[in-house]
Amino acid sequence: MTKTIISDGRLTALWNRRSELNQSEWTELYGIVWGALHQRYKKPPFKMLSDELDDYVQNFFIQKVMQTSGNAIDDREVSRNNLVGFFNNYLKDQLKKETRQPGHLKNEANPSLDEDGAESTQHFGDGREFNFSPDEVEETLAHYQLTRSQLTDSARSFFDRLQEWQQQVLSRHLCSEFAYALPLSQLQEHYPKTATYYKVKQLGVIHSLRTLPEDYEKTEIGRWFTKQLNLKLDLDNYAILLIALQVLCLVALHALDA
Repeated sequence: MTKTIISDGRLTALWNRRSELNQSEWTELYGIVWGALHQRYKKPPFKMLSDELDDYVQNFFIQKVMQTSGNAIDDREVSRNNLVGFFNNYLKDQLKKETRQPGHLKNEANPSLDEDGAESTQHFGDGREFNFSPDEVEETLAHYQLTRSQLTDSARSFFDRLQEWQQQVLSRHLCSEFAYALPLSQLQEHYPKTATYYKVKQLGVIHSLRTLPEDYEKTEIGRWFTKQLNLKLDLDNYAILLIALQVLCLVALHALDA
């Protein structure tokens, strides 16, 4: 009982100071939120949700904890049960959004970039499978005056400039299929000072390109999109952003076998 009270007290203190937390405090708060939600759930509670629990927890932390830090109330008491309630409300909102999306019933898939036309089913980004035919990929690239080789070279150059922990986050977390993807908590064991949730957010790891944060252009991946590929971060460019991320993931996954 005493341990829970202390934990909730610390949670309250961190929660109400979100607008001024430093990196280590953000990491501590993330650990509390992650632990509380994974203690309660082993998988998303609503069967119609399409992603894994880890994806929803991470997005919840970004959108409802970090991005609302300016709305923190100084004397609000927050318990682990409150976190579960906040998370449930967030999941209900996500369920509504997902059921309104075109192609919700499994027909959105990662773009295939295989030369022979074979479809690729790597999981990343939205956590669904997006099936772009090779012709659709080529048409999209041509529309943006990009070639396959240009995009691949740019992705490889970007990936090679990343720090090792950043490369590992892409190769082993974001771009790996769900069954093999390592949770950030495991990556943090290997890179405790760098693979923190705060740093991963700055890298630009996000699990939905449909709802990019307003400041996404300040992240590493966001800058690659905008500065190197000259792409605007809006829904009209969703297809090319998704293709670019797929290429980056192919480069990241190839690095595991090198």
